[in-house]
Amino acid sequence: MDFESYKRRFRESLGRLAAPRDCKAERPRFRPLPPHPYSWMLTWELRFEDGKYIRAKEHYSKIRGRSEARRLYFSFHYGPDPAPAEPMASDPVDIRIDKQSGQPPHMHYNGPGDHIGQDRVSGLALEDVELFDFLKGIFKHRSTKHPIHEVFGFTIR
Repeated sequence: MDFESYKRRFRESLGRLAAPRDCKAERPRFRPLPPHPYSWMLTWELRFEDGKYIRAKEHYSKIRGRSEARRLYFSFHYGPDPAPAEPMASDPVDIRIDKQSGQPPHMHYNGPGDHIGQDRVSGLALEDVELFDFLKGIFKHRSTKHPIHEVFGFTIR
């Protein structure tokens, strides 16, 4: 995948997304990185009237020797909005699924402290969580009031 393909897929997924009325999506910020068009970052925030928000970040980087990129880093966060302060890793969180460069993916659930690795999570492949699937899951959680782990279909050991 390259940057233009990613943006096209993003816009198509956004066009199919049914956001709740109380959700205000900020403009997604795409930032090309060298070697463009095979490295880039996305940062996007969606805010809800009840003081919760979603912060999504993805970083794609060129695969050595190939004309395509892979997702190197991602962070999908849902919880209380820290605005106007800058978001921090220690912010309260309902759920955050993230992968930092060179590290395996993990989640934080009902708090920022515990890094819950894939070895403790059943029913959800953390590496495979996609941005728009995360958004749809959070929207469903908010509309049905079902617990997040039930909506996403995971259990923690």
